[in-house]
Amino acid sequence: MRNSAFTMCALALLLACGGGSGAAITEGPEDPADAVESLMAAMVAADVEGMMPYLPRERREEFTESDRENVERNSGFLSQIEYEVISSELNEQGDSARVTVQLTVMGQTAPKEMTAVTENGRWVVVDGGTL
Repeated sequence: MRNSAFTMCALALLLACGGGSGAAITEGPEDPADAVESLMAAMVAADVEGMMPYLPRERREEFTESDRENVERNSGFLSQIEYEVISSELNEQGDSARVTVQLTVMGQTAPKEMTAVTENGRWVVVDGGTL
C-alpha cells in the first residue's frame, strides 16, 4: 500500500508541476487519450521537455528548476511505471474528457482517472483526477 501511495504522489507531483515555458504551444494531439498517452510516455522517460506540450500554459509557467531536478532525481522510479490508456469519455460540449489509465508500479495496478481539456485547439492534461 505504501508503494501505491508513493506512486500516486509522484504522478500528482508531475501533473501539478507544470512546464518550463509559458510560450503558447499550438500543435498537439487531436484526441484526449493521445494527450494522456504522450504525457505518460514523457513522464516515464523523465523527459521534462517532452511533457510540456501536454500541460496547460499556466502549469508550464509555474515550473521551476527545482521541479525539473525533482523529475530527474526520480527518473529511476518513473521508469518503472507501466501504463495503458483504457478509456476516454468526452463531455457533451466536446472540450473536456475523462481518460482512464491503468497504472502499474512495483507490481501494484490501479486505474486512475485523468482530465484533459482543450486549450488553443489542442488537448492538454489538467489533472490526475482523484489520486
